[in-house]
Amino acid sequence: MKIRRPVEKPAAKWPQLQNAAPGDSNNGNGSIRVLIADDNIQLLELLTNRLRGLGYDVDSATDGEAAWENLRTGSFDLIISDNDMPKLKGVDLIRRMRAQSLTQPVILISGKLHWSDPELFGFLAPGTALSKPFSISELLRKMNELLPYVTQNETNG
Repeated sequence: MKIRRPVEKPAAKWPQLQNAAPGDSNNGNGSIRVLIADDNIQLLELLTNRLRGLGYDVDSATDGEAAWENLRTGSFDLIISDNDMPKLKGVDLIRRMRAQSLTQPVILISGKLHWSDPELFGFLAPGTALSKPFSISELLRKMNELLPYVTQNETNG
């Protein structure tokens, strides 16, 4: 009996994700640049390795301030951030980004936020939220939903 693992490569039903992997971004090396911020080292390494395996150019940060420094010094197409992190929470990182006119799409991950709060989605856009626990396939689906914003930012920038 074969056990099916979470999605290892983009599924055909997600054409933007399949087509947007290496070669479609304008960042110089041909891949979508993703910044992942999470203080859970095991989860951070898992997500980083999985996305790199799919062809994404991934940087990581273990707290919100480190993520902010990466954003100030690098160029990213998509941000994936945990909310409950030391030094700077994910929502505060996103508020800081939006205050500085950084418009990259964001996936905010949390098991504790009140997702029905309209204020949350006001500053999150363009972006979405993902509740813990989540699967890699759920994360890939959320990334696929946001990739049109990545393409739009490239053509407008």
